[in-house]
Amino acid sequence: MGDTNLVVGRRDILAGLGTAAIGSALAIPAQGKVSHGLVVRSPDGRIRLELHLARPELPPCWSASFEGRSVLREGSLALRLQDGSLLGPNASLTGQSRASHRGVWTPPYGTAARYDESYEELTALFRDARHQVSFAVIIRVHDHGFALRYRIETAAKAVIRLSAEETEFALPHGSKVWSSRDEGEYLKSSALRMDPVPDPPLTRSSDASPMADLPLTVLTPDGLALSLAEADRFDYPRLAFRPGPAADCILSHLMRFPGRATGWSGPGDTPPEMSFDVAVPFSTPWRVVAVARSQVELIDRAGLPALFAAPNRLGNTDWIRPGKAVRVRVRRRERHEQVAVDVTIGERDQLFRPAAIVPAQRMAGQQRLAAVEDRLHVLVGAGVLLVR
Repeated sequence: MGDTNLVVGRRDILAGLGTAAIGSALAIPAQGKVSHGLVVRSPDGRIRLELHLARPELPPCWSASFEGRSVLREGSLALRLQDGSLLGPNASLTGQSRASHRGVWTPPYGTAARYDESYEELTALFRDARHQVSFAVIIRVHDHGFALRYRIETAAKAVIRLSAEETEFALPHGSKVWSSRDEGEYLKSSALRMDPVPDPPLTRSSDASPMADLPLTVLTPDGLALSLAEADRFDYPRLAFRPGPAADCILSHLMRFPGRATGWSGPGDTPPEMSFDVAVPFSTPWRVVAVARSQVELIDRAGLPALFAAPNRLGNTDWIRPGKAVRVRVRRRERHEQVAVDVTIGERDQLFRPAAIVPAQRMAGQQRLAAVEDRLHVLVGAGVLLVR
């Protein structure tokens, strides 16, 4: 299929605030060079992640599979320092630890009554002698997806300055992505041609395209549906995605401008922040990948990022009233009509009736249903505010 513009506008995922239950950890020191990699599997064994360490002159790499089908090919993992050098290449593995947790989280409200928060976790410890920095790559695997983060353990100074994050998502060859920027329409394309049109137009105080906001939806040639997102972001630049150095590759991008687009950030230009300080020790946000057998099943993975959220810092949250926002955008070249929207919020419960979009011409019964299925492309991105 050729690249096509989808008709649904971007729906932001609301940040979840949460507490991660602490599982029991068993430290397993592993000294010496590892020639193949470190493997961690989901509790049900279907998801397999490997941290590759075969070539010390290169940064660590990761790959993932689901039920034997490729989710991520081998992609590099590194942080870029202020001077432009990478933290990762030529680093030596100094140890590893593993942790397991089994449990269920019951949120006070949301789209599901309970979430399985069971996981397996791998922490690989590295020492970069050139930069005098010790850091860790942490991989946590749930039954419905996985996530990765970096942690700066020790450094020569109490504060180090970073300029970028080089996390590579090497998708299976032939994968399709659904991308958007700000409030622009979704673009269906390959990773290499991921360049959605921003709306409103960008200004001089905006990160330059090509670039896409989160979440990013992916469909692999094997039929797997993925959603790439982030979680637990505090005092760290917002994540975006851009085409990577090779085909079917997506690279992380840390936003350098706080503004979005024309008129939304106040008058005048905003200077970019090309680097930022982090106090040691420091953990980056989680880079989350939800995995499903189909696009429909992916909707049920919407609660996964909340499982990686930090403990609630708000204290009493009785003042929060949950709700949902729904936005629907359609192809501009076709006339459509919205036929039903009704949201009722009670003291404790919410009744939600989603909007239906149908072609403007009159049609009845099965003919109308067939037209909706044939002509309306829907990309679902569900966001729920969760407090743990």
